Amino acid sequence: MIKSKSFDAFGMSYRTAQFPAAGGMELMGHMIDMNPMDVLCRTEARGPDGAWTRLDNRDSVNEFVRDALGIMPPILVLRGLTKIVNDFSFGFAREWKGVKIPARFRTGPVDPKSSSYVDPMIAQILSEGMATLRELEEYYSLEDAFKMFDVIVAKSVNSALAHEVATKGKR
Repeated sequence: MIKSKSFDAFGMSYRTAQFPAAGGMELMGHMIDMNPMDVLCRTEARGPDGAWTRLDNRDSVNEFVRDALGIMPPILVLRGLTKIVNDFSFGFAREWKGVKIPARFRTGPVDPKSSSYVDPMIAQILSEGMATLRELEEYYSLEDAFKMFDVIVAKSVNSALAHEVATKGKR
């Protein structure tokens, strides 16, 4: 399930939500050249009147991404805020170990990059029936998708190992 959090940074109050799995996978592929507004599109800032404003456009970013004391330059505040948001949505991936696949099972007839329309991890989750595309676009976080994929990989590796044992016994 997509999580959200509220936090204070640079004297301002913000709240953000994790990226959904499908959108998060797409963003992960563009981390190096990502536009700050793409990162902040699910983040809001609290204004002096207490109202929340979404940081999904240049004007709101210019107005609300700042150091309340005016000490730090806005570009440093923007970098700091995007780092906080990135860590919240994608930080789990730095520590992710994933299921280890034996080398003999890593080659196959289908090139995992064969579709330019659906990310291979998302496609696998869909084909296994663990989630619908709508759920991956709206409900499940990217971290949830990684967990689902690990379950699929573990199941597949266990099945391959069992098949290997069974065919050795028939010889």
